[in-house]
Amino acid sequence: MSKQIKIKQLILVPSLMVMLGCSFSCRKTGAIESNASLISEASLISSQTIQQSSLINSTTQKESDFEDGTISPFSICTTQNPAYGQAFTLNGQKCMKFYWTQTGYDGTRMDRGAEACSDLNIYKDGWYGFHFYLSSTAFPTNKSQTIAQVFSNGGCASWTAMLEVKNNALWLVYRGNCATTGNTEVQITGSIQRNAWKDFIIHFRASNNGTGLVQVWYAGAGKNTPTYQATNINFGFGTWVNDTLDANSPIGLKFGMYNWDDGNYTANESRTIYFDNVSQLAGNPSDAWETVNPNL
Repeated sequence: MSKQIKIKQLILVPSLMVMLGCSFSCRKTGAIESNASLISEASLISSQTIQQSSLINSTTQKESDFEDGTISPFSICTTQNPAYGQAFTLNGQKCMKFYWTQTGYDGTRMDRGAEACSDLNIYKDGWYGFHFYLSSTAFPTNKSQTIAQVFSNGGCASWTAMLEVKNNALWLVYRGNCATTGNTEVQITGSIQRNAWKDFIIHFRASNNGTGLVQVWYAGAGKNTPTYQATNINFGFGTWVNDTLDANSPIGLKFGMYNWDDGNYTANESRTIYFDNVSQLAGNPSDAWETVNPNL
């Protein structure tokens, strides 16, 4: 997508310059190569470099634009047949597709959606960015579901923040404990544009002493103008050591569909959502916003 296109432009130009420069110098020594051949070789090098750059799998960052046709470094979780998540090509663009149908629902959590997880562990600051795409025909406008989660593995092992689609509005819900009350709910937009890729970034800081934060950027919001932010809050739960989650209470990240509102299912209904340029980062480096921004 956009990240892949920009990488191609940056890599292809220098490759051409170097190789064309070689062409001129080589001709002086009698070795003649056609510019067409050089451009073809430069394109090949560029393509190979793009594929190498599209996937990051380290202890502090997980990222993919799915250009290699796999979902690595992510894996399918809380998903059961006939629901699925897989690499896909939408309108010529490689991405990830999640599909869910009510026909497979048996009353268990595993059958309430289709999600992907990573093994990234976050104990204090975390950043999370991606593109998502809602079809006008394949995703409902009269249902409620979660499309991304910040998940606390400590305490009651449940969500700390959820990005929800309610009817056609986008909501952020977050909390600082496992209680069913005291959640903060914020509408990010009242109307999600359909049949279009929309960008989303969240930065959070875990805390149980009122020094946590949440920042959200949506639909091209600038770095210094977040769509929503809250500071001096509690965020996350589990076992704490000096206001940092301990090794047994990491925060993890999910994306896909969690169709928790099973009382509002329609017989034989199905839902489909797409994701691209998914980037997850542990820590808070100075370039974190740029690192996870799906538009850069």
